[in-house]
Amino acid sequence: MSLPVQSLPPGWRIEARSPHSPRFEDCAIRITSPNGETVEYLARPYQLECEITRQLEDALVEPESAVAA
Repeated sequence: MSLPVQSLPPGWRIEARSPHSPRFEDCAIRITSPNGETVEYLARPYQLECEITRQLEDALVEPESAVAA
């Protein structure tokens, strides 16, 4: 079953990194469970998946920027 989720359950964490991130050449999405176990999806900068990861990275940063303002 696939359900759209707008927020993560308590203890879960998602990170997105792209070549726009400092010291990061590839694109990656990392999901961390409350137990500290992680899964990571990698893509090269020229792949479509990398552009989507960059968009996710931007979207994850936007709420933090709005709170800081």
